Amino acid sequence: MKTDTPHLDIAALVGPDDWACLAPDIRRRFAPDHPPVVYRRALTVRCSLVGRLYARFAAAFGRPLPLCAGDDIETEVRVFPNDSGGVVWERWLFRPGYPASCVRSTKAIGRNGRLEERTDHGLVMALDVFVHDGALVFQGRRYSIEIFGNIRLPIPALLGPGLCRVTHEGLCSEFFRFTLEMRHRLWGRNFYQRGIFLDPPDRSATPCVVFQASPQAVRP
Repeated sequence: MKTDTPHLDIAALVGPDDWACLAPDIRRRFAPDHPPVVYRRALTVRCSLVGRLYARFAAAFGRPLPLCAGDDIETEVRVFPNDSGGVVWERWLFRPGYPASCVRSTKAIGRNGRLEERTDHGLVMALDVFVHDGALVFQGRRYSIEIFGNIRLPIPALLGPGLCRVTHEGLCSEFFRFTLEMRHRLWGRNFYQRGIFLDPPDRSATPCVVFQASPQAVRP
């Protein structure tokens, strides 16, 4: 069922001057109403001991935090619009000998007209989006839990997993570097992910398939 929620427009949130500073492939990837796309690549994933505790607790809210860690983890990212004007990001991680894990969240414009990212089970992160050193950056401002569909309970900063910062950095041609870091003011870095992938010039073509991994990083 469609709603009157505004469609996500990253370019409008960033502003025309800063948007023009981004590489063309970054602008293409985050352009409004882009078609669904699938990326496959190898990802470096780190999770501290405290981070694992947060990940286990957050499992009740749609598993937004991965428990796994390692180098060259086979990763599949599915990006597609939903019927409410947002964009869904499904990140599947595959490790030999372990069940596949999925981190699913949706970026959308919230009721207050600002950007937010939320899980299917009510965990919400208010976001700022801006350009820094030629990269597109999403940075969390605060966390909350939504209950009964319209009541939000704020999570104190010290109880959350830390400041979340996601960077999309253009390298050369159509290659991007994706970096995610969650750093707590007391516990330090709880989560870290990094990988390089390719965005195809023609979004109407076959979905992008990029996988750079060591031979052992294959599905079980």
